[in-house]
Amino acid sequence: MLEIIDFLNPDMEYLANFIKLPREESIQEMKAAMIEAIRRGEIQP
Repeated sequence: MLEIIDFLNPDMEYLANFIKLPREESIQEMKAAMIEAIRRGEIQP
């Protein structure tokens, strides 16, 4: 799971520019959403 997060980190950094939250907070929100989606089986690792 961490490998997926690390792989997508550059994309999340880019997308953080368009979210109206502090940069670190928006990245944390994206990571949390990705982990939750994997846990629910919505995304296959």
